[in-house]
Amino acid sequence: MTKLLTEISVPLQVPVPVVDAEGKKADRSKIILKRPKVRHAKRLAVLIGPQLLTDFLGSDDDKLDRVALAENIISALMTSDRLEELLAILADMMGEAPAFVEDIDIIDLPEIGKAMIGFFPALQSLTHTPSAPASPSSSAGSLRK
Repeated sequence: MTKLLTEISVPLQVPVPVVDAEGKKADRSKIILKRPKVRHAKRLAVLIGPQLLTDFLGSDDDKLDRVALAENIISALMTSDRLEELLAILADMMGEAPAFVEDIDIIDLPEIGKAMIGFFPALQSLTHTPSAPASPSSSAGSLRK
């Protein structure tokens, strides 16, 4: 049995400016996502809605159209309130304030998304392109077991 990931480190192409505990300015060049917990799963389930959740959980893996599912989930999240909730979930998984997540450069978002998917092996094929190697380290930063 494959050991599940407990955290994933994602290097940031554009460091995030922060103020440390002593009030000094610094730059954060990586984030660490902790494995999602039940509290995150509950909040995500509410965000994507019952039909998409049923489609994902109730599908035979061989018949699951992962691309269509991903497109439907993204479409379901495209409201201001839902994006704010998604940001709060992500901040909680990082152990950061939502304001920190809001300061992450958009160029780093795809790698963060890949890292999130890295916790769900059944969805990892969504992050692989035909020309890219399928190794976990190339698709989601530094993975830790």
